[in-house]
Amino acid sequence: MIRSDRGNNKNIVLHSNKLAEYYATNKTHWGDFYTSERIMMGETFKRCKAPFTVLDVGCACGGLANAIMEEGYQIKEYCGIDINYPCIEYASRFAGDYSFECRFICDDIVNVSSQKKYDVVICFGAADSNFDFKGILEQCWRFVKTDGCLIFSNRFTNGESIVDINKSYQIIDDETNEICPYNVLNFRDWISSLVKGLSDIIELNIYGYYGCPASSAVTPFKRACFATTGIYKTPISYHISGG
Repeated sequence: MIRSDRGNNKNIVLHSNKLAEYYATNKTHWGDFYTSERIMMGETFKRCKAPFTVLDVGCACGGLANAIMEEGYQIKEYCGIDINYPCIEYASRFAGDYSFECRFICDDIVNVSSQKKYDVVICFGAADSNFDFKGILEQCWRFVKTDGCLIFSNRFTNGESIVDINKSYQIIDDETNEICPYNVLNFRDWISSLVKGLSDIIELNIYGYYGCPASSAVTPFKRACFATTGIYKTPISYHISGG
C-alpha cells in the first residue's frame, strides 16, 4: 500500500518536516558524505575548470553547497532542487550567505523545463527514493553540459532489481505514515539503463562498497552495494556528425 501523496506527479511529494529537521544538521560538511560520494566528487571537481557550476538534485537543506565551499573548491553557481518544501524553505534562508550565486527550487526534477546546463549535476538519493528512476536519470543527464559530469548514487545487487514501493521502501515519518521507495538495482540493469537511456557518454567511473540497508528501510535485501557513479559527457571535439 502506498502511503505517500503522489499528487499529480509520477514521483512522491514528501511533506514531512522531519526531513528538514534531519538535514538541517546532517550532510552539511564534506566529512558527512559517504566515502563513495566524496571520492567521486573529489575526482570530478579536480577535472573541472574553476569556477564551476553545480546542480544538486535532491538537495534537501542545501548542505552540499556548504560542504563543497568548505573543502575549498571554487563554485561559480549552485542550484539546489528538492521535492520537499520544508527542506527548500529552510535552505532558502541561507542562500544569500554564500560568496557564489546560490538558489533553491521546490519542484520535481522531471517537471523542470529549463534549458540551462551545468558543469556538474549531482543526484544523491533522489532517484534511489522515488518512482520515476528512469525519468530522474535522464533529466539529470539533460542538464549536464558538454564535457560535464553527472554524479549519481546507486544501490546495487547481484540479484533481481526491485524498484517497487510495495516490496522495498523506507519509512520517512512514522507519525504521518509517509514512505518512499527504497530502490535497489541489479548492476547489469543499471548499465543497460545507461546505454539505452543516455547518449554521448565518454567515461564511466563507479566506486562502492557493501553494507546493510538503513534501519528505517523495509526491504528484502540484507546487504547491498552502496555506490556512486561518475558519468562523463562527450567533449564537443568528440562529436561526429554525418555529411
